[in-house]
Amino acid sequence: GSSDLWVVDSSANCQEKSGYSSDYCFSGGTYDPSSSSTIQELGKSFNIRYGDGSSSSGTWVKDTVGINGAIILNQQFGDVNSTSVSQGILGIGLDTNESTDTIYENFPINLKEQGFINTNAYSLYLNAPSATSGTIIFGGIDHAKYTGSLTTLPLTSNREFTIQTNSATVGTSTIDINTGLLLDSGTTLTYLPQSVVDSIANAIGGDITYNRPIGAYIWSCNRNGKVTYNFPQGLNIDIPYSDLAVPLYYSNGAVAGFCALGILYGENFNILGDNFLRHAYVVYNLDALTISLAPVVYTSDSNVTIV
Repeated sequence: GSSDLWVVDSSANCQEKSGYSSDYCFSGGTYDPSSSSTIQELGKSFNIRYGDGSSSSGTWVKDTVGINGAIILNQQFGDVNSTSVSQGILGIGLDTNESTDTIYENFPINLKEQGFINTNAYSLYLNAPSATSGTIIFGGIDHAKYTGSLTTLPLTSNREFTIQTNSATVGTSTIDINTGLLLDSGTTLTYLPQSVVDSIANAIGGDITYNRPIGAYIWSCNRNGKVTYNFPQGLNIDIPYSDLAVPLYYSNGAVAGFCALGILYGENFNILGDNFLRHAYVVYNLDALTISLAPVVYTSDSNVTIV
């Protein structure tokens, strides 16, 4: 994911988007720099563009940031005055992927530097598809949220959370992937090389067909089965068909009665998005440059240890 924290200025311009209100970018709250006595304006422009084409611009500032009782002093972030994103973003990726010419101490680094966590690491639990919230634990792991043992894999990039992915299995078919895939909680669906997507669809079979105007395979919404992603060290993560079936609607809002396959062609990027991450418990260790995964367990139980 991205590495920069930015917030929407209270006087920001929400860039025009069809079907959205004029203040849609205020939905997550705003930041009023004039009401802060601790702001430091850095005199540098902030600009960021995401893979989906959305963007934000403003200026870099430093100020005090609070999250769940932790008060971070002199945290650098973007004060955004123009955006096409619905709300601010807590970028907690690697500092080598920051939107600056020179590296600065981003939010997770400062959590460690200012003594709130021992390791620049966090664990992500998106929860079940029907859930309205999940959890992120900075500096800790909730062992109740996964089954088996965590498998630790090295990053294949020094800038992004990519890990080697060997193959995908559908029924009796195994489709080679053999490349690094980005784990991105900011992306809803999954994007893979066209040849891999075509092979997965072919292995699913039945009524699945490619719809060029939609730009996706379409199929029945109630198919039974799973796609299994196979990683090094024998790690396998299962994704049921039910979580790969994306409901479609006509322009008048009526339900189309069929679904899109939630695995799309990745033109210039290969991403395992939320429809994968919901089925894995993921530990990002930014100090060790590793990611640890295990099949998820949906539970309200908790067993947290510090890392």
